[in-house]
Amino acid sequence: MQVEQWGVADSGASVERVTLAHDERLVAKITNLGATLTELWAPDRTGRAGNIVLGLDRIDGYLSAHPYLRATM
Repeated sequence: MQVEQWGVADSGASVERVTLAHDERLVAKITNLGATLTELWAPDRTGRAGNIVLGLDRIDGYLSAHPYLRATM
């Protein structure tokens, strides 16, 4: 598990992104901003990993969207 400082919410709260990995083949990146899944890397049938989440690169996009869009409920 790896934790990185990802940005600051409109409220001033720190937003972190946690990376969870299994054998470096399955990797998930989740923020503490509504448990938002920003990336999910999974191997295809040939073993080549690809990101299968339609996520955004920066926190700004998540803060300007509807508050529940992409959030885990």
